[in-house]
Amino acid sequence: MEAQPTRAQMQQRIIEHAMQDSSFRQKLVDNPRAAVKEFLGVELPSELNLHVLETTPSQYHIVVPKKPQAIDGMTVDEVRTYLSEGGEVGPHHTLFAKVWADPEFQSALNSQPKATIEHELGLNLPDGVQVSVHYEDADDLYLVLPLDKEAHTELSDEELEMISGGGTPSVLTGLVSAVTFQTVVVSIEEGIDWAISEW
Repeated sequence: MEAQPTRAQMQQRIIEHAMQDSSFRQKLVDNPRAAVKEFLGVELPSELNLHVLETTPSQYHIVVPKKPQAIDGMTVDEVRTYLSEGGEVGPHHTLFAKVWADPEFQSALNSQPKATIEHELGLNLPDGVQVSVHYEDADDLYLVLPLDKEAHTELSDEELEMISGGGTPSVLTGLVSAVTFQTVVVSIEEGIDWAISEW
């Protein structure tokens, strides 16, 4: 039997199509459920809320996946190791580990997301940029669309490169390719796989 596509694969298809087709992108923002059904031919469960967010020059997004049950009681270092699956530990592993296992860090991220991310990752984000944090659960999933370059022709090539991912670590959705980041994110999720068979 042919394997069903994973959430990461389906999400990547949706994002790539949205980047190529501006009318589909707008439909996806306005009515995610209808747009997904039109493109993939799949009806999302009525209890599932799909939120589509757009990256802009002044708005970046961080999506925190649902906390895996397996990490309950683990320390930050233990969670980081668990998420990296024995491989290289990346900034996204550290970020999620601290969100899930360090209440004080999560509180700081929620109250001052931009300052917290700058400190944690050693970044210096442009003035005027806002960073929003979104938490997924069994009922709410998030899809972040990369910057629409065609809609922001006022930006220089350097600015476009920065926002699209050329100048920052691949942990911030919106600072980098959402496809790359979300593929990493969903690989460590538990219980909210987007395989068609699970819908």
